[in-house]
Amino acid sequence: MSFRPVGAGLVERPVLVAKEQVAYLRYLLEAHEGLAFLHGDGSGVVLLLAPESQAHQLDLLIADLEAEGLVVHLR
Repeated sequence: MSFRPVGAGLVERPVLVAKEQVAYLRYLLEAHEGLAFLHGDGSGVVLLLAPESQAHQLDLLIADLEAEGLVVHLR
């Protein structure tokens, strides 16, 4: 993925998600009051970007989604 928007104050969490689940993942992020921004290029790899202050909450959400089998965290 060539899109690298990370800058000062942001964290990036790449995850692998099935194409048919991207809209659901976007919905979940919106339900969490804008916790993170989602960017995908159609490859199945999605970048989740969040303010550093939300990194812990994003990591908890990713862990839950990984346990449910929705995403694979690409560490």
